[in-house]
Amino acid sequence: MARFTTKFNGLKNSLMDRFDHRPAYRYAQILLLLVLVSITRSPPLTSLFELGLVLLFLFSIELRTAFKSALGDPRVLLALAFLLWIGLTMLWSPVDWELRLDKWWSWRKIVYLPMAVAVFSEPRSKILPIWTIVITAGVYAVLSWGVYFDLWTLWAGASNLIRNHSTQGIYLSFAAFLATYLILFEVRSGLGRSILVAMILLFVSNQLFVLTGRTGYLTLFVLAVSGGWYFSASHRIVVSAGIGLAVALMLALSPLASERIELAVDNAITVEDQDSDFSSLGVRVIFWKNGLELIQERPLLGTGADGLGYRYAELVDGTQGWRGQITDDLHQQYLNIWAEFGLIGLIIFLCCVLSCLLTNINNNPWVFLGSALALSYLANGIANGHFNGFTEGRLIWIFWGAMLAGTPAHPFLQRLRRRSGAV
Repeated sequence: MARFTTKFNGLKNSLMDRFDHRPAYRYAQILLLLVLVSITRSPPLTSLFELGLVLLFLFSIELRTAFKSALGDPRVLLALAFLLWIGLTMLWSPVDWELRLDKWWSWRKIVYLPMAVAVFSEPRSKILPIWTIVITAGVYAVLSWGVYFDLWTLWAGASNLIRNHSTQGIYLSFAAFLATYLILFEVRSGLGRSILVAMILLFVSNQLFVLTGRTGYLTLFVLAVSGGWYFSASHRIVVSAGIGLAVALMLALSPLASERIELAVDNAITVEDQDSDFSSLGVRVIFWKNGLELIQERPLLGTGADGLGYRYAELVDGTQGWRGQITDDLHQQYLNIWAEFGLIGLIIFLCCVLSCLLTNINNNPWVFLGSALALSYLANGIANGHFNGFTEGRLIWIFWGAMLAGTPAHPFLQRLRRRSGAV
């Protein structure tokens, strides 16, 4: 016990040393980490921490200077350009101004990117969000398994402790990915590695036997394959393919996961059958088809902020049954942005994501960790939209920003920035 306490105290002291020694920076880091924890369950706490961050950046000269410096990063500029474009689309939206402003405000999560870039530039601090996510996920995994085995009763079922089953799948899958990184590169003690291995088993088994979200399955697959490719010294294609096959086999052997995947395939095949019942994937296919019609009507500028639901209701007016269900979310990241913010908005968004993905990951695993999470979002974007989700949106913009902080943008973007500045 004494040995465990000593090692725990050593780990705690090591993590405390990773915080910035400048008070304003340290407080901002703490608030950003608290957001990563609070988004798993409490919107009011998240809003409170956000308010604290805004006040810190407003009243601290150091943080204001760091924020202005972050604005010189072309990756940050592209992100803010997308947020600005969303604001411009309010001008032609058909809904009330209150709804237009609400939609623009819902994308404020993008501002976390320059905040994180501003305060996590020191390499030693980048481990903080990694450990925060792993430890938080570890607590939820233990709670989830406790509910599953009827050891205790909590506010939700075993698969919905972190917002919902899809969000829980993303969070636990990413935590397993980060825990693997810690084992490979950060933790040297045998006890620490053993604990992390146990946590990985908790995370992955929760996916296989408790969770029903196909989003989580795809996240686990993408992260595993990406990690196999990046962390392999040689034979990357073979290693990543082998890991991908192993994950696919685990999902196939899991009764719950295989049933959910088979159900999705069946729903997609029978969606055109007039006698088919409502299904989450079936209704998505209908959303996508109708979304394409909306795009054809307004391809360049879109419906405007929050105008998607209004235009969609006009389109399906008179359609009977579940195929006439009204929605303001097409459950497809790219169609959503294109239909609502137009082709211009989609191009700016993709340029923003691509500019971050083009950051050099050679000998820089931190940048890779953020990019891997973004790749899983892009893959899931086929049937969901995570870049603006309450939990998922804050997770990606904070974590990716922290990992990109202090790293140079792609040379092409730097040259483009200098030329635009010269003009």
